[in-house]
Amino acid sequence: MKLSNGREVIARRYQEQDAEAIVNLIRRNFLEVNVKDYGEKAMKVLAEHHDVNWFKGVAAYANVYVFCVEDEIIGVGSISSF
Repeated sequence: MKLSNGREVIARRYQEQDAEAIVNLIRRNFLEVNVKDYGEKAMKVLAEHHDVNWFKGVAAYANVYVFCVEDEIIGVGSISSF
């Protein structure tokens, strides 16, 4: 898939070295996007809870994919059964 600026988005499976960048992206989403709907206090609690160890736990049972532009992770998604 290509972005409007012509840059290509690549989807690939998660690799363990991606964990920190993914957690930073998730935390940023809580504090910059979700904060508008759920409030600062709630989003700070979530951001603190969602650390690298939490994410590695999720990745242990889920199929995790990252979406990259060049070497930058711009999105993440996972599929699993609970």
